[in-house]
Amino acid sequence: MNRSLTVCALTPSGRGAVATIQLAGSTAHGLIGRFLHHATGPSVAESTIGQIRLAAWGKPNGERIVVCRQEPDVFEIHCHGGMAAVDAIVQDLVDCGATRLDWPDIVTVEAADRISAQALVALSAARTERTAAILLDQSRGALRQELRAAQLALAQNDLSVAGVLLRGLAERGTIGLHLTAPFCVTLAGPPNVGKSSLINALVGYARSIVHNEPGTTRDVLTAQTAIDGWPVELSDTAGMRDSNDPLGQAGVERAQSAAQACDLVLLVRDASADVTASDLELQAAFPSALRVLNKCDLIEAQNLAMDQDVVQTSALSGAGLDELLAAIARRLAPATPAPGVGVPFTPKQLAAIECALAAIESSDAMLANAKLDALH
Repeated sequence: MNRSLTVCALTPSGRGAVATIQLAGSTAHGLIGRFLHHATGPSVAESTIGQIRLAAWGKPNGERIVVCRQEPDVFEIHCHGGMAAVDAIVQDLVDCGATRLDWPDIVTVEAADRISAQALVALSAARTERTAAILLDQSRGALRQELRAAQLALAQNDLSVAGVLLRGLAERGTIGLHLTAPFCVTLAGPPNVGKSSLINALVGYARSIVHNEPGTTRDVLTAQTAIDGWPVELSDTAGMRDSNDPLGQAGVERAQSAAQACDLVLLVRDASADVTASDLELQAAFPSALRVLNKCDLIEAQNLAMDQDVVQTSALSGAGLDELLAAIARRLAPATPAPGVGVPFTPKQLAAIECALAAIESSDAMLANAKLDALH
C-alpha cells in the first residue's frame, strides 16, 4: 500500500543544538536520496532500521546532517538547531512533493485513539511534573477506560452506575482543565496591606513594586509559579478603594474584574489595623475568598484574632507562607486525582460528560451514550 509523502519538524521552533525532521511515505527513501552528498554507509534504500548515515544536504558543502531509518518508509533527519536549517530542509522536501504537517498531526495519526492523541498534545504544554503525570495516564487510556465503563453500564441500562462514574469524571474535570492552563489566583484588598510584598514572597523574587504610598500598584501584574505541583498564575492588583483619580479608579476597576474572574481570591488585610467597614464590605463581596491577615509581625501574637478561616502571614519575615501555600493548594485542588484514574482535560470532554449526565437524569441512556461516543 502506498503511503502519502509527508514531512514534519518534530522539535519545537526556536534555538536549539539539534533539530529533528520526519519524512514518511512509500517514496521517502527515493526522495531523501536525492539530497544526500558524501553519505557514509549503504544507500538509503538499502539501509536497515536504526542504521545511521552521515551526509551533507543538498550539495557537497551543504548542511551536515544525520539520517536514520526508523521504519521501512519513515526517516528522521537530524540537523543543526534553529529554524533556518530546518525550514530549508523542509522546503526542499515540500518542493519535491511532500506535504508539510505539524507535529500534532503526526501524533493524531499515530496515537491509539483520539483521546490518547489529545493527551499527548496536551502533555507538551504541561508545566509541572504532577500535571504531566496525570496527562500521561490519560494518554495511556485512563479516561478512555472510564468512559467505556460508563458506556457499558448504559448499554445494560444501569443508569445509576453510569451516573456515578460520570459524576466522578465531572468532578475531576475542574482540575483537568488546569493541567495545561494555570489556576488564576488574585490578591485583593485595601491599599497598603502588603499585597505586593506578599506576591513577591510567594514567587521568590521582586515581581511587584513595593512602596508605602497608596496606589503604587495600578495595573494587574501577574507572575507564574507552581504550588504543590499545580501551575498557578498570581495576580497583584490595585488596592480597592474609592478614588477621585481617573487612573487610580481604572486600577481599582481592573482589580475588581480580576477578582471576579479568577479561580481563587486571596483577600488580604493588615493585621496591625482595625477592621473597617470597607473590610467587611470586601468580605461580603467575596464570601468564598481565602482571607489572609498579613503583617502579623507588627503586633503581639496574643493580639491576633484566632480565626480558623484566616491565614496569618508576614511577607517580611516569611511567617505563615508555608501555611498560606498549603491553604491555596487545598482550595484549588481539594481532591488530588489518584494515579491511573480518568481525568477530562479539555472543555469539549467535560461538556460531553455533563451533557451525558443530564441525559441520564432524563433517563435517556441512548442520548447519554451518543454524547460519550463523540469523544472517541
